[in-house]
Amino acid sequence: MQSTVGLSPYIGRWKIYIIGDAERMNEEASNALLKTLEEPPRHTIIMLLAPDEVSVLPTIASRCFVVPLREMPRKQIADALKRYWEEEDEQAELGAALAGGRLGYAVALLSDRDGLDRRKKALQELSVLSAAQINDRVNSAAQYAKMFTDSRPELYELLQHWEGWWRDVIAVQSAPELVANVDQLQVLQSSARKYTPRSAMRAITLVQDTRRQLMENVNPRLALESLVLGIP
Repeated sequence: MQSTVGLSPYIGRWKIYIIGDAERMNEEASNALLKTLEEPPRHTIIMLLAPDEVSVLPTIASRCFVVPLREMPRKQIADALKRYWEEEDEQAELGAALAGGRLGYAVALLSDRDGLDRRKKALQELSVLSAAQINDRVNSAAQYAKMFTDSRPELYELLQHWEGWWRDVIAVQSAPELVANVDQLQVLQSSARKYTPRSAMRAITLVQDTRRQLMENVNPRLALESLVLGIP
């Protein structure tokens, strides 16, 4: 993109670049994009797609206009998954619930069985962590710091699953129809009896702050220790 963005459009009035999964950009890629975002060429539109504003580096977000997109209803996504991708009812309902109104995400999710397995593993690890003693939590932080070094997108994905879980703990108490992890409903109902919405909201904020700190080059071991020690 960097090699062509300065060229004038030769068909139509505008050139449009769409950068998917912008939250997965590493620091090097983000820095390379900064100058272009600061001074975009005339007749050029650059769209960055991300789950939310906080999932991209603040230096990137501050140079963009946030345009919220309307979510597709769950039923419409589930029906499409069953009709066009021939998913079974249970899988279609799960994909629609986890997709957050994004049909493309639901399709990608259900086609990536490893991704579904990682989600289950992430939720299992969160459950174990919530019951763990301090020493075990600190050891977990070391493992997650290594994951950050070896596979940064995988760690960000894990944090996204954790944030979604705590959102569901709140939803199951007040708006069960909004629960995303519908295959974990019984466990969520049990967790909702243990955690108040306020404590779940604190956990969400903690996960979001940790993700932001990691993007801002805070020491990953310290950031992740603060996270695992603060998880209720």
